[in-house]
Amino acid sequence: CSMCDNCIERFDHHCPWIGNCVGKRNYRYFYLMIASITLLCIYILTFTLVHIVMLSKEKEDSTLISAMSATPASVIEALICFFAVWSVLGLAGFHSYLAGTNQTTNEEIKGSWAQRHGEVVRNPYTTNNCCSNFAKILCGPSYTRYIDNTFLT
Repeated sequence: CSMCDNCIERFDHHCPWIGNCVGKRNYRYFYLMIASITLLCIYILTFTLVHIVMLSKEKEDSTLISAMSATPASVIEALICFFAVWSVLGLAGFHSYLAGTNQTTNEEIKGSWAQRHGEVVRNPYTTNNCCSNFAKILCGPSYTRYIDNTFLT
């Protein structure tokens, strides 16, 4: 990794949001974190909108605008979640594609397994099946550390 000067097996990328390299040992946890953040954003957006709509239907003469003016914090929260959900949903979608094809971000950006000059280049990590690629990444074995750091304690 050029950011932290570590050697990472099956290097995916250096993530500034978690301040760590993502690779073979922690990709499943990174993917599950992105998926859970996406679900959380959708959940918060949905129930914030439900809260505003229910508030508008509470009284017969109440409108959606009056409900929004009664709870400006909910409106701000809905706006933030609306814009945030697109970025995390895009990130989750991209990493779902990568997990389905069993590629890393680094390989996708560099085009490591793209066809060049008509010759077929095969990804050695893929099982040629999207579901088994997901199972291999998310349900595969936990990988151990190569460096024993017990001497640090």
